[in-house]
Amino acid sequence: MANTLVVAVNPADGTDTYSHIQFQRAADNSGVPGAFSDLVRSAIDAKNEQTYYEDTGGDDDSWYRYRYENSDESVTSNWSEESLADEHVVTNWLIDDIDDSATTTADWTRWRDEVLADFQTHALMRELETAISFDPSSDTDEWKDLTGEFREVVRVDMHDSTGKYITSTPHWYKWGRRIRITQPDEDITYKIYGVGNIRHLGDLDDDYFTTLYWGIRIRYIDHQIAERLNFKYFLNADKVSDVSLPQLEQHRQQAVAEYEKRINLHKAGYVIPAGTP
Repeated sequence: MANTLVVAVNPADGTDTYSHIQFQRAADNSGVPGAFSDLVRSAIDAKNEQTYYEDTGGDDDSWYRYRYENSDESVTSNWSEESLADEHVVTNWLIDDIDDSATTTADWTRWRDEVLADFQTHALMRELETAISFDPSSDTDEWKDLTGEFREVVRVDMHDSTGKYITSTPHWYKWGRRIRITQPDEDITYKIYGVGNIRHLGDLDDDYFTTLYWGIRIRYIDHQIAERLNFKYFLNADKVSDVSLPQLEQHRQQAVAEYEKRINLHKAGYVIPAGTP
């Protein structure tokens, strides 16, 4: 079995015509898909340009496709083009830009996972849409455990008994895997919002895709440099003359500059409080 994240590009009109996406999977049949069967019908993720589904029951050579549907399935689109397991829009961009048939899907996938791990090293995070609710039982009930996905708390809001938003409060701080609300009001519901690590492709918003692209490209160039230093012949962009080591180094500098520029933009995208009330 293999875990595959299937990425469906949302319809151009958002959810005006369609509200759901139907995902299907087929076994490989000598390099082409066999008969497709339904996997899941997911609501379109209107907050992004893509809707994701993680399939945990396929194989490394499974095929996938999807189509758009309205709520009662009376209006449907044509099926998308079939894609193999672990194909992703970013690696497809790279494959199109770097015409190198010697690089395998496993190579692109390994480099992709390395870049996702690098995102954690750079402390790039994703916004967590679901807040933790905390209803203190008394004015001394100050501590609330954080769920596993929370890495940092960014805001604490106060709501009345009807659920109406009152205001945000600065009277909190995070300590380890817990948050302390100082001076809690037992008549108030506290909504704790935070950010979490980027763990896999499904955690990426659209604006991370180009960052992932340049991160993978750096690792591709590093691979080519290593091959060059080992005196192995490798394919090059123009198919006519070999690429020199200085040219590869120049390409790497460009890729690193693009990658680091995007990393810094992501870091400026949200502010994590210092953690003191």
